[in-house]
Amino acid sequence: MATVWKRASEQGKAGTKWKVTFRDADGKSKTRTAYHDRRESERLAAELEDAALKRREGRIDLAGEKLAVAAKRSLVDHLSEYKAFLTDKGSSTGHVKETIAAIEKPITSLGWVCLGDLNAPALMRALSDEQTKLRLSARTINARIVAFKGFSRWLAQFGRLSADPFAPLKKLRESDDRRRVRRVLTSEELAKLVSKTAKAPMLFGLSGKDRAMLYRLLAETGLRRSEAESLKPGSFRLGGKECPAVVVDAAYSKRKREDVQPIPAPLATELRRWLASKPAGERLWPLPDKAAISVLAPDLERAGLKYEIEEKRGEVKVLSVLDFHSFRHSYCSVLSASNLPIKVLTDLARHSDPRLTLRTYGHPRLADQRAAVDAAFGPKQKAKETVSQSAKKTGTDAADAIPNAPKRAAPAQRKAC
Repeated sequence: MATVWKRASEQGKAGTKWKVTFRDADGKSKTRTAYHDRRESERLAAELEDAALKRREGRIDLAGEKLAVAAKRSLVDHLSEYKAFLTDKGSSTGHVKETIAAIEKPITSLGWVCLGDLNAPALMRALSDEQTKLRLSARTINARIVAFKGFSRWLAQFGRLSADPFAPLKKLRESDDRRRVRRVLTSEELAKLVSKTAKAPMLFGLSGKDRAMLYRLLAETGLRRSEAESLKPGSFRLGGKECPAVVVDAAYSKRKREDVQPIPAPLATELRRWLASKPAGERLWPLPDKAAISVLAPDLERAGLKYEIEEKRGEVKVLSVLDFHSFRHSYCSVLSASNLPIKVLTDLARHSDPRLTLRTYGHPRLADQRAAVDAAFGPKQKAKETVSQSAKKTGTDAADAIPNAPKRAAPAQRKAC
């Protein structure tokens, strides 16, 4: 039985509250401070005792009780715990920061304070108004939609909401509203960048030769900048009978698993010589913050290339950019133009969905498309010549797309390697 009591020293004192001692569902004794009024305190004692009995007998809806507790907490508390969840999951610091910021801004502007305030139509109205007022791109709005959908999905999965309120939301179509597009390096541009950078002075502790080797590695393996920054001399497998390869640790791979990426033989030969003078255990390319501006942009300018080109498409200004990720786009574009089987292309790009590889990284060129049409509908001999000439002019042939790249091996040779 629950008991209602006061300490002897508190008896008869005005302003002191009664206390309730009861046994919870696990049989443990608990004490709670009740009310100034004894009858109200006795009512609370009966409620606590009844709730504990229902839990012991399995007659209470624990999920419903959890939802009720979550509903009383502030959105700020839930968002703070979601931030910790993302961090513990292994998300990068930058990703966590951007995600939380994308959620916090609409929450603040809409005045939402608890879970019951979450409302999909209200969110879309707010995002639409902001897009119109600030002339934001569809990509920016989609980033906020994705952030909110991840948050609400987490709330539902962990029993804080009975259903995901933002599940029906759809992303905006980005293809008709792109404000920043990534350019692809042609074989000639890449060759010029590598040769000019190799003779360039030191930048942020990296010699011109170091940076030129980085650009070649990115263009010929498709590694992301963050993955390349993690590499040490021991990350390379350049000896023995196995194909030359670079290994990205699971901690730095976007897929969160160890990736082994093949390296073209000519690049492997140069890497062996270059790595011979590098101290073991130290990172090869420790780039500074905003390295695209501070490191890559000066090297591009030295090679007669522009980091950004502003174009006007209708009423919208579009920035065409050559950044570190352009090397990966160039790599996938060369592979796509090499008529590889889609499974091989997807594996080399390290994508789980071939549609992502083809849609985002294919970058078909008009000359390639014209050559394909000629090959399909024109005279056979003439079509072959057109394809060959187009490949030489555009650099779409895999062997010409990368400086000193090896000729494509026959299927049997690739299998043996």
